[in-house]
Amino acid sequence: MIFCAGIFFVACIWWPFAVRMSILSPLFLIEHFDTQEDVNTINSTHRHRCLKFIHIPKTAGQTIEGIGFQHGLKWGMRDESLTCKEFGACSSGPCSIPYPCDNFNRTCCFFGFDKTNTFLARKNECSSWHAPPGADAFLVSQYASCDTFCVVRDPLMRFISQYHWRYLNWFPKVPLPPNVSICGNTSSSLFEQYTNETLAQFRLNPWMFDCHHALQVDYIWSPDAKKKYCDHILHFENLSEEFNELMHAYNFDSIRLNSSRHSECKVSVPPHVRKQLLEMYYLDYKWLNYSH
Repeated sequence: MIFCAGIFFVACIWWPFAVRMSILSPLFLIEHFDTQEDVNTINSTHRHRCLKFIHIPKTAGQTIEGIGFQHGLKWGMRDESLTCKEFGACSSGPCSIPYPCDNFNRTCCFFGFDKTNTFLARKNECSSWHAPPGADAFLVSQYASCDTFCVVRDPLMRFISQYHWRYLNWFPKVPLPPNVSICGNTSSSLFEQYTNETLAQFRLNPWMFDCHHALQVDYIWSPDAKKKYCDHILHFENLSEEFNELMHAYNFDSIRLNSSRHSECKVSVPPHVRKQLLEMYYLDYKWLNYSH
């Protein structure tokens, strides 16, 4: 009787809760790694190695991919080598909003369900360049052939950026209530509504919205925290300087990112909503050394 009760607890209570809260994140072991890398310590041996970009959504990834493409480098969305064990055409199509066809074909990685089931696949798929490496062992091998870099960002600002982008760019468009704006003084109620809806979905499916809300740490470390996928961690807040130093270290001196001001959506975040987001992105705050 006690044995059966134990099986029920593991199978029906603990495991679903663990999966919903974080499929990839037993990262309490991450103290084995240094999360802050000084780009200046990169030595000259890097100048003859290849470099791949791990695209963490909402951290200037498309900007970096565009700059690389201008110089003949196929990073991120244009890296056709990025494939997964369960891999194929995205359920929403290869040229759908917000990813119109532009010299690349959009393909997706599928997690947990048969990709032939359209409804389930839509809930558990991410563009191949958005998929966290730790989600698929085959994808890890595609990144392992070169050195890698990625960009991290303050978790709250990243969430706000996704919220802003969701209402401006995602399809289908979401109508705004009367007298409510996406940003500014009248945005707090809309932001709170978006946060509550996102948290409810995230607990069931951390790959929601094309992995735009996936934890950043899942792009950097393996689930058991024994491997580091992203060799060079750059910071959104100091991106131009760190990116240009990295390009110089790999002999890509012609590739430069100019300093620019990113348009920010200013939102008044109620204290209880901020607390919810701190809990959602606790591991990102802790291991990426962003202050609360």
